[in-house]
Amino acid sequence: MKTFPLQSLTIIEAQQKQFALVDSICRHFPAASFLLAVI
Repeated sequence: MKTFPLQSLTIIEAQQKQFALVDSICRHFPAASFLLAVI
């Protein structure tokens, strides 16, 4: 079996990726409907 180790990220890089993910999700859902589902 072939394995693929995860790349290490700095805190800043991880925050940037997290922001990009949330930004992308917000663009695909009207208003903040996905955020309301979390509550």
